[in-house]
Amino acid sequence: MVTNLSTLGPAIGAWSPRTSVGLLGAGRPGETLPPRSDEPRRALVVMDDMDIGPALDEALFAERLEIISCRADDDVLARVVETHPDIVLIAGWLPGDAALTLCRQLRDFDVARLRSIVVLGPGYATESDVARTLDSGADDYVSDVRRVAELRARVRCQIRHLRDREVMRWARQQRSTLRDLANTDPLTGIGNRRRVERGLEDAAAAGEATTIVLVDLDHFKRVNDTHGHVAGDIVLCRVARALQDATPPDAVLARWGGEEFVLLLRGQQEEPLSQIGERLRRAVGDIVFFEIDGALRVTASVGVAAWDGTGNSPPVSEVLGAADAALYEAKKSGRNRVRTSLVAAG
Repeated sequence: MVTNLSTLGPAIGAWSPRTSVGLLGAGRPGETLPPRSDEPRRALVVMDDMDIGPALDEALFAERLEIISCRADDDVLARVVETHPDIVLIAGWLPGDAALTLCRQLRDFDVARLRSIVVLGPGYATESDVARTLDSGADDYVSDVRRVAELRARVRCQIRHLRDREVMRWARQQRSTLRDLANTDPLTGIGNRRRVERGLEDAAAAGEATTIVLVDLDHFKRVNDTHGHVAGDIVLCRVARALQDATPPDAVLARWGGEEFVLLLRGQQEEPLSQIGERLRRAVGDIVFFEIDGALRVTASVGVAAWDGTGNSPPVSEVLGAADAALYEAKKSGRNRVRTSLVAAG
């Protein structure tokens, strides 16, 4: 038989987004490299006098900042959303406490929270004025906007802090992505053996009732031998998706290795073990692989083992061993069936 190659692309990797970590996009430069330090930066200047003055103009121009201006009585938050400034400069001589109110509003607004806020003083600010401004959410206070060298240095400092925050945020995202990759099967997008083993260890440490389901595809070697390994990959991906659809959202589903899958359920299960196994067995048996010539069907043997949480927690290896023994019994008794086992307290 010849596999229809034109349909292979969409099938491979078409897993459910519930456990996918987006492996296909992980290699794009924007996601794997830290933020560039030479990217142009943008400053939003908020003051009543739209002429920002020669000193401020000189300082911002020298730091190669793109300058956007707006009045304090404009919708400043809307301007922040629209322009995405890196730093917001607010005139400290606005009427009343307008500058302090604006600082507080920006800090309460998600889009603006990570931006640097610098308040520009009129040159006669008191110690109390500076303290109130910083307490209101400003990152810095420039006491006299006419001191160009100081103003430039303080702006550079805020841009540097901003980049540090961006790099730290990028590093946390990378760490999270790498953690997901380390616990994800690259072919099917579901969990891998490491994810289940960690879940088992956590359940054992918590003394939780634990159910393990092993699902092994019957005669999978024939699929590879008859239709090729690419078709075999399609089968594994479609089976993974079908098993996902048949399992609770809080369960851990993983590819255990080769053509074997494992499901970890933590906590006492109201559903009988045989019913859990039957649901997964039927999920596999109901798949029709129209992508493969002959509308291939596959079956699975299922072994289910559970510890009910009473007494001392048995070793993780004992629960896995019981599930494996039940799976072996299912295969030995004719395949495409379910066998169960209860694990006694340790």
